Amino acid sequence: MKNRLLDLNIIFDVYNDKRRKSFPKSLEAYDYIQATEGYQGYISSSSLDNLEFIKLNELSRERPELSKNQIKSIVHAFIKEIIATLKLAKTPSYADIDYEDIEGSQIISSVKAIGGVLITRDAKLLKKYPNITTTPQDFIIDTQKDKANIDFANLKKQYNQFQPLIEKQIDEVLNTTSFIMGGKVKELESQLQTFTKAKHAITCSSGTDALLLAMMAMDIQPDDEIITTPFTFIATAETIALMKAKPIFVDVDESTFNIDPSKIEAAITAKTKAIMPVGLYGQPADMDEINAIAKKHNLKVIIDGAQSFGATYKEQSEVDHCDIYTTSFFPAKPLGCYGDGGAVFTNNDDYAEKIKMMRVHGQNKRYHHKYIGMSG
Repeated sequence: MKNRLLDLNIIFDVYNDKRRKSFPKSLEAYDYIQATEGYQGYISSSSLDNLEFIKLNELSRERPELSKNQIKSIVHAFIKEIIATLKLAKTPSYADIDYEDIEGSQIISSVKAIGGVLITRDAKLLKKYPNITTTPQDFIIDTQKDKANIDFANLKKQYNQFQPLIEKQIDEVLNTTSFIMGGKVKELESQLQTFTKAKHAITCSSGTDALLLAMMAMDIQPDDEIITTPFTFIATAETIALMKAKPIFVDVDESTFNIDPSKIEAAITAKTKAIMPVGLYGQPADMDEINAIAKKHNLKVIIDGAQSFGATYKEQSEVDHCDIYTTSFFPAKPLGCYGDGGAVFTNNDDYAEKIKMMRVHGQNKRYHHKYIGMSG
């Protein structure tokens, strides 16, 4: 996503008939940003007071027959229209104020906060900040270089779409300074339980740790064997190896790329303790067949749902088709977070209780450690 902040001179060029004729490139730049996928237009929050002041004076001169309240109503409707088409870029608390040009330095700080470029006709700003400013004319020239790209995950676009909601939540966390296992974690777990209809949703630090916690809850031991698929990210087999257990690979079904249930039984030995299917491309594995095999041989089932979170199997959440379900909130996953994260889901009370302890160093209460756990 290419973020472009419009200076007030560009805004006035766009919304004033005379200035549109004098500065047609400003309108062309504005229209391009509004119409083109991959661009997001902004106005600095620090510009709103000045915008209101200028428009109030302008309208008072042009429409002397209007009352102050009428003028104010018109100007505020105008500002609402601006905010409806352009996102607000905040002036951050770390703004570097230049007292020779306080408004300009606030606008530059807003540009830096969104990682964008300022479109302006202000010669001083263009000269002082050449790397993050451009004229409407140069912007139009640069657009000719644009190439169509299809992103696997456009995180900046996602952020832009939900920016006010995200900033509000982040500010609440920063203001409470409750960063580890705080109220927002409990709120997330409650919403995850509602979404999946799982009895227990237990968040943790990554999808990798979610897999480890699942196996720790099942008391997987060195030399135990866990059947899984080789067609997955390394974390699936890596976590099995970290438990000193042995991953046993079973090939995939060529039509789904998920583990082929018809080949699982041949891989079962006396050391086999669990089957770990992986849901790929949002598509669960054949859980009826896998669970039938698991029941026949008294095996546990752990679903690695890092790439299938939100999927259903026969109109039920995947959580209902395994002993423990894990997922990842890595930013590019179906439900991504800012950084890394994961969750473990189960309908088994004993597993849930153990997993909750395991993720905080095996504690069942503060500084009382029932198990060897992790900082998850």
